[in-house]
Amino acid sequence: MIRRTALLCMITLSTLSCQGQNNFEGNEPGECSDRADNDADGLFDCNDEGCLGAPDCQQGDTFLPGMLEDTPSCDAGDEAFVRKVVPQLWGRHPLSLVEVELLSQIIEQSSRQTLVQAMMRSHRFQARWHEVLKDFLQINRVGERTGMGCSSSMSESESHASISDDLAEFVRDAAPDGEPYPFSWSLTELILSSLALDDISPVFRAHLFTQLGSKVINLDNPGANVAWRGVYADLFESSYLNRRMGCLACHNSEYSVTDAADPELDRTWQVPGHVEKALYGDSGGRPFQDLAAYFRVEGVLDMRFVPEGVTPALFWDLGAEGFNPWGMSSNCGTFILPEDIQPDCPCAPASYLVDPTTECPCPSEAWEGHFIEDTPDRPSIWHLERWLRGGFDRLREGGYVVADDNSVDGEEAFAWMVAMSTAEKVWTEVTGRKLTTPHFFPRNPYQRDLLQYLTEVFVDSSFSLKTLVEAAVLHPYFNPGMPDQCDNLESPYYLAPVFNPWVVEHETPELRLNNPGDAVERLPPRALLGALSSAMDWPDINSQIETHEHNDEGTPIIGSGLTPALEFEIDIGIYLLDGETGFRSSNFAEALAWEEALGACVNPFPLDEEVVDDWIDLLVSETPADSTLEDLVLTLKDRLVGRPVFDHSDERALIEALAMEPLDATVDSLPAAQEPLRRVCSGFLSSPDFLIAGAPGDDLSGTPVPIAPTGSSTTEICAQLVDELFANGQASCTGTGAIQL
Repeated sequence: MIRRTALLCMITLSTLSCQGQNNFEGNEPGECSDRADNDADGLFDCNDEGCLGAPDCQQGDTFLPGMLEDTPSCDAGDEAFVRKVVPQLWGRHPLSLVEVELLSQIIEQSSRQTLVQAMMRSHRFQARWHEVLKDFLQINRVGERTGMGCSSSMSESESHASISDDLAEFVRDAAPDGEPYPFSWSLTELILSSLALDDISPVFRAHLFTQLGSKVINLDNPGANVAWRGVYADLFESSYLNRRMGCLACHNSEYSVTDAADPELDRTWQVPGHVEKALYGDSGGRPFQDLAAYFRVEGVLDMRFVPEGVTPALFWDLGAEGFNPWGMSSNCGTFILPEDIQPDCPCAPASYLVDPTTECPCPSEAWEGHFIEDTPDRPSIWHLERWLRGGFDRLREGGYVVADDNSVDGEEAFAWMVAMSTAEKVWTEVTGRKLTTPHFFPRNPYQRDLLQYLTEVFVDSSFSLKTLVEAAVLHPYFNPGMPDQCDNLESPYYLAPVFNPWVVEHETPELRLNNPGDAVERLPPRALLGALSSAMDWPDINSQIETHEHNDEGTPIIGSGLTPALEFEIDIGIYLLDGETGFRSSNFAEALAWEEALGACVNPFPLDEEVVDDWIDLLVSETPADSTLEDLVLTLKDRLVGRPVFDHSDERALIEALAMEPLDATVDSLPAAQEPLRRVCSGFLSSPDFLIAGAPGDDLSGTPVPIAPTGSSTTEICAQLVDELFANGQASCTGTGAIQL
């Protein structure tokens, strides 16, 4: 434990000294080592031609776990970093090259760490990451398991509302069966409050209850009763533990069938600590029923039975006599207190609970549980919450302690596995690549070291999502450069195999490492939707997703059809429900759905069929009559992908063919400038520049944008960023619209 903590402290201090210190002028103009502007030419010296590629200018050149030792590092540069980090933190692309330049100025005057921390103070970070956390927890947005609105989505403006950290602090410090919070609350509100507190551990504890409360419909038969226990246990394994009981016999933290004494042949690299043994009593696991016993629904979740004929199916509605943990809304579920839970009766139909005086026909078949310890009497989620609370508290107080024999305390192991699962999910979200293979363990020491490092960062920060995201995006492998950007590289294959671990057996030794191309991935689909709505000034598509249709009494109508917006979100890979768990990769069906919805570059899902003006309408209306179609096209390209230039000689001709109008035509000579512009727009929206993250392009700083419609000028964007990112007096805009810290 002492060794790992010392290593983390050393890594953290080295990172801060490299990226967080003040900039001081050097003694000689042109000096590359201090990230200053010694020759006073308006560029920090590392951006001057004579310093490009210098080792001292490689921000992110500090060694961190997951990297190859004794191998030169290469960074893609500040502009590439900004282009990559904005979609991950804010869920949209930069809205102009101007915004890229302004955010880069913050780095030049301070550090990437300063920029990232400032961006995470924005409401845009909350709007994006509160939805990402719901995906991590597999919270359904539509369908039967959405419950009664406990996890309803909030728009960006709603998430910007002043939700304080009081609620999350209350849940963190209190037991669920104690005095309630003064006001009822939803899980969405708790997530936003936890982001404000910068400790998301309350979310994991409360979700144990709200997940069980999401079940409102059930057939009146014992099989359904038992089946739901297995469903929730499966969800718990994947969203909390990143394990599967059926795999533990072959792969666990103590041993694996793909282990080998020879490191060159070892294909399973476990993080230290026999965590499965701490939870299940045996590293190889135990009968799945011993875990599923804690997810009993009937008799734990307080519900009222609606008989057949009143609704289209037998319906269990949330009752009104139960207890609301921490004072949560009844829409999140009401529960029977532990001391009042009746003995388990798995063979009886659900309607048996309508009359609690009825004798159970199979008392000997009551399920017993084992998780950390034997629970022979009425196991339930109340036990899991108590153990998780204890684990979080122990990690805060003393860290993760692994004994010499690799044994771990059960509660610590529980909280550590939740932290490790979250750390990997965050890395996967920002890079598109997992750190474990399908057997839930890293395949090489680099993946293991990076996973352990991120987990320790998360735990040592008291479960701060912001600190974890910061560690992920500031890792040098988040922004790897191409060989032509760094003179010290002899090959593009200079990255440890953390993105693609399968290359280590390639017949060509050089190709057994990763290259920056392995880090290229489609943007998260939620970020793509955000980029689309923000750039085009279209309404948020998520706000148009109904959980399910209701009848006049408010009862969900089972089997109601898909709305076009819902079908589109499913097609492009957004997680919505258990049967549509989403995807990140590109595929033919996804590309066709994207093209079908956006081929005309008009809002595909207008509210009430009403078509309102969007950003293209604004651009055309404010463009001088003597401007050319080329000016419009380059301004639109800047808006969508931040590149107000034609990237190669053929692009202009191809764009002209797509527009079906000469690009040198003036606006006043075109019958309708929007039509060719929207044809070009559809091409930009389907381009790799819009859809893909990870490939650094040429730096374009200083390239003028032909037209600046309302809200797009340098001074306007600067004022907005200063207001959004910094407290009063911490930054200002100069007369030319530059950010000054």
